[in-house]
Amino acid sequence: MKKNPYQLRLKVGEFQQFIGEEAYNPVLERVFHHLNDSAIHAVSLYPGLTVSKHSHARPATSPGTDVFDICIRTNEPEGRRKVLLYDLFHEWGHFLDEQRLPQGQEHDPCLQLGREERAWEFADKEFARHPELAADRPAYEAYQQQCLASYRQRCQLSPIS
Repeated sequence: MKKNPYQLRLKVGEFQQFIGEEAYNPVLERVFHHLNDSAIHAVSLYPGLTVSKHSHARPATSPGTDVFDICIRTNEPEGRRKVLLYDLFHEWGHFLDEQRLPQGQEHDPCLQLGREERAWEFADKEFARHPELAADRPAYEAYQQQCLASYRQRCQLSPIS
């Protein structure tokens, strides 16, 4: 992201305020400092129905580039906004996944499932790096399974599987 310290503080503060979970504040600071040193162009919050109904990581410029934007949807009600951090970990995993799927095309549901599982594997590792999150592991795992369920169902229904 390469933001100056003031811009970085604003971005961290935006996420901290929206999530509203004080115990997550140091985690968000560490994560954003790490993201600031990566090829991620921007990390944004957005209302879920304006761009996409899902959080996503996508090329910031043209396909084939290694510069990405991460967009985190904000349509979670208060009390469930911890999942925004889980989404951030997951989308960061997509950015790090070297097996990219072509933009703007239908994909084999089983290939898509594999990509989703790899992103969640990264999210698992990132989640484990932050002891402040330990008490929320059951909620994190339930959210992860909920997110993967539709991909698993599509893969099972696919004529290719």
